[in-house]
Amino acid sequence: SLKMELHPTKSNLSFIMEEINIVISGPCALGKSSVGKLLVTKLNYQFIETDLFYQYLVSKTSSFDEEELINILNNEELKYLFQIDNTTLFYGDGINKQAFELSKNDNIRKNISEIIQKNTRQKGFVVVGCDSTEILPDAEIKFYLTANFETRVDHRQKQFNSEDLMW
Repeated sequence: SLKMELHPTKSNLSFIMEEINIVISGPCALGKSSVGKLLVTKLNYQFIETDLFYQYLVSKTSSFDEEELINILNNEELKYLFQIDNTTLFYGDGINKQAFELSKNDNIRKNISEIIQKNTRQKGFVVVGCDSTEILPDAEIKFYLTANFETRVDHRQKQFNSEDLMW
């Protein structure tokens, strides 16, 4: 279980009063989303998980045609991807592996980055994902999470055994 406490002091209270963007990055199966959700709850911010965009594209088409994928990004209603409750929406059926492969496509990554950057201009976001520091390089606070291999395997297994996952 993760526990996060914010202890504002006189020197760091100003960043809490003024909305900023926060990114949490690191390898898969570390609990980035769990930590991000804790921050969102504590700060009353909005939540974005970058991996969901790749998973969403994989769930919408069996094609990896770049033009088709960019059209989906530009024409689909993506607002629901910005909701905290959607972080397990696309797990299962090999989607994560395909999404990882898709994330290597520079043009797709560029389009997803632009969508997220446009939506976070107003500040007040916690953005999590393996590539979140690349997508939002100007975020005021950046966390990089690490864990040993056994912890990551245990966390991933718990994710896949969760009853909350949609198969």
